[in-house]
Amino acid sequence: MLTVHGRTRSQLFKGAADWAAVAEVKAAVGLPVVVNGDITDAATASRALALSGADGVMIGRGACGRPWLLAQIAAALDGAGEPAEPTRDEMLAIVLEHHAAMLGHYGRDLGLRHARKHLAWYLAALPGGAGLARRVNRLDDAEAVVAALREIYASAADTEPALAA
Repeated sequence: MLTVHGRTRSQLFKGAADWAAVAEVKAAVGLPVVVNGDITDAATASRALALSGADGVMIGRGACGRPWLLAQIAAALDGAGEPAEPTRDEMLAIVLEHHAAMLGHYGRDLGLRHARKHLAWYLAALPGGAGLARRVNRLDDAEAVVAALREIYASAADTEPALAA
C-alpha cells in the first residue's frame, strides 16, 4: 500500500492538493494507493477518490479537533449517509475524555502541555475559539481546565445553534 499526499513538500500547507497527480501515481504502481491532502469532509473524500482513482483516503489535519469526522466520512462513503455532527454535550464528553487520556498517558504536568494544541483544535469550532484556547491554555491545573471547558461548552450552546444539545 502506498499513501500519496497531493501536495509537494515545497508547497507545505499552501495551495490545493492535486488529486489528479495521485491518479498518475496510481496508474504507475501495482499497489493499492491511498490519497491524502485537503480531505475535510465526506464531499472532499468522495472528490479525492473520484479524481485520484485511489483505493482509499487518509485524513490528517482535517480531523484535528473533530475525531468524529472519520466515522462520518466512512458512513458517507459506505452509502449510509453522513451522520449528524455530535451535540454540544457529546463534543464536551469527547474533549474531556481526550484530555483525561492525555493526562493519563503523559502524566499531569506534561499531559497538560501536550493537551493544549488538541484543546485549541476542539475550541476552534466555537465562536471566539482562538481567544477561548488562549484562556484555557494559560491554566496550569487540570481541574481548572475541565471546569473552563464545561463553562465554555455550556456558554457555546446558548449562543451557537449548531452546538445546541
